[in-house]
Amino acid sequence: MLIVQAMLLPVAVGAIAATLFPQPVASQTYQSLQAFFTERHERFPALPEAAGGVINVRDYGAVGDGVTDDTAAFQRALSRDEIANGSKIIYIPDGTYLLRDTVQWPRGEHDGLAYKRTTVLGESRQGTILKLADGAAGFGDRTSPKPLLDTGENRANGFRNRVENLTLDTGRNNPGAIALKFNSNNGGGVFDVQMRSGDRQGVSGLDLTAPEVGPLLVKNLEVIGFAHGIHVGGGQTNSVHMENIHLRDQTQAGIRQVMQVLTLRNLVSENPVPAVEMLAHGATLSLLGARLTNTGPADLSAITTRYRPDGNSTPGENATMATLLIDVEQQGYGNTATLYDCNTGALTPLTGNIPYWSCADPLGTAAKTPPFQLPVRDTPRLPDDLGKVAIAQGNRSADIQAAIDTPGVDTVFLPNRTYEITEPVQIRGTVRRITGMGARISNDSVEPSFRLEAGDAPIVVIERLEEASVLQNSDRTLVVQKSSLRSYANTPQGNGDTFLEDIVTNQVTMQHQALWARSLNVEGRPPAGEAKIINKGGQLWVLGLKTENPGTILSTHAQGKTDVIGGLIYINQDIPDTQPPQPQYVQNESDLAVVTRTYAPTAIGYPVLIRETTGGHTTDIVNPNRNRSDRFFYVETTASTPATDQHPDLEQLGRHFQKHITTPEPSWLLPTAVLLWIGTKLRRSSH
Repeated sequence: MLIVQAMLLPVAVGAIAATLFPQPVASQTYQSLQAFFTERHERFPALPEAAGGVINVRDYGAVGDGVTDDTAAFQRALSRDEIANGSKIIYIPDGTYLLRDTVQWPRGEHDGLAYKRTTVLGESRQGTILKLADGAAGFGDRTSPKPLLDTGENRANGFRNRVENLTLDTGRNNPGAIALKFNSNNGGGVFDVQMRSGDRQGVSGLDLTAPEVGPLLVKNLEVIGFAHGIHVGGGQTNSVHMENIHLRDQTQAGIRQVMQVLTLRNLVSENPVPAVEMLAHGATLSLLGARLTNTGPADLSAITTRYRPDGNSTPGENATMATLLIDVEQQGYGNTATLYDCNTGALTPLTGNIPYWSCADPLGTAAKTPPFQLPVRDTPRLPDDLGKVAIAQGNRSADIQAAIDTPGVDTVFLPNRTYEITEPVQIRGTVRRITGMGARISNDSVEPSFRLEAGDAPIVVIERLEEASVLQNSDRTLVVQKSSLRSYANTPQGNGDTFLEDIVTNQVTMQHQALWARSLNVEGRPPAGEAKIINKGGQLWVLGLKTENPGTILSTHAQGKTDVIGGLIYINQDIPDTQPPQPQYVQNESDLAVVTRTYAPTAIGYPVLIRETTGGHTTDIVNPNRNRSDRFFYVETTASTPATDQHPDLEQLGRHFQKHITTPEPSWLLPTAVLLWIGTKLRRSSH
């Protein structure tokens, strides 16, 4: 677990109004999930599949009357090898579709090209129901679980699979059922889905135990019944990011987490069992905002950690598990959590509501100084009504531009084909949504391929694109989601709030704007002297970061502020020796708070953990052992944060502490997770 922490200082971020920001996350009480589970209807133009339209299961014989067996129709629509890896959308109109066997993802080719880039999308969460027949053959054995929907396994290569906007019902008398066995890598996830068991039986609602699962995003998920609502595993590689999760009526645990890195914001659990159960080497949990209600025995803990199910483990094994809790409320449990101290491995009971707790704070200052204080905003969602629709008629930038410039158009659809972008497409006029149906931007296209300009819609959404590049050049709010990007950047005039959600990209460059990212995977090799993520004088909040490949991960400078909460830094290649040595992070006259876990199975890590510049003086925090990830560094800091016109809520954040560094003695008891806690006393020049 890696933590880089500094107190926050005020910074002007474009023309952002303070009234747009809620209170900092560390002081928020839990908010209801009701708004996130409202009914949404996804619709697409009646475009034939051969012309780049969606694949409609009704065209393959599915009836959806709750009586007819639709299993074969679903297999005909979905399980065709020729659609694998093609960014296809399998669309399911409202109806109850009776299934008697597992519906399998299209396999496609071998050698890393299987089980990938496929989306199953319902018309609405409550109206589109895939229901397993009661007492279905093959679903009766708990020791041999069987999924209703199965995406297949492709060890770190199952890119950008998605299941969205539907209900999976495993019926009754199916104790061996899994609602969804899911795998996705480098983006993808599960969105706006309900999973339920008719008699509360079944093994798990969402199974995320495929080898090397993630990075992926699970958002707006409700699970009712099953032994485990969510089962997270898949080893130590990659990570799982979640937001807005509602769990109830599980029989063993709401979430079972084994080894994996899990980052979760907004959790409601109503259960007679623990809400979260952490197990095994390297399990790392960052939980922000939770309301955990016990409906069973009062002597339970809401959150538990055990290295092994039988509880027999050494302190050194226990210390590999790490936990960060922010704003966790509970009712009815004996303990809020029983967690391992990741310095000593000792079991630590916690009671009552928890504003902030970190296993890696040896001096108990975390309760006085929550490090993550940037305001958090939810990703905007546009109304269901698509308004006036235009469809790109060709595969050139001029064809897309013509659709955007159609008078009065609200939504532009890009059919499933490859587009040659010879000049940036300008998003302007009345358009508020650009939706790809598996649209791909060619490798030789110009960058940026899309440029947001001034226009009528206050919020613009770009979604479901492959290999696009986006430039924000307006003061409008921009949402880019469910896409792979070559890059994101903004101009000095492009100071509109931006949200990146379920994004894999090579580089993010932002200046003097506010940006919120959820499940951000940045893997490019930046040019010399740059970083994969550059924050120049802006405000950057990330829920779930994943990177790999050499190159400085994040640079925050020009009085910028960055919070990164959760995720995995995968050192899969040796970080080369250079002059000057390559830092993992750069903090230059700015504020930085990062909590992630570093995984370096065989490669050599960064020579410098952070390059810190304060008041013109630069200091390198050197990595003491580049072959291992088991040393801790702690630094506390003196800082003061007066209010500003842009951020009046920051006046409460001033704290005063003495700066020191403590390095634990080498020991076999040290965990294999890395923890770096760095703070700096920053000075600001007067203006």
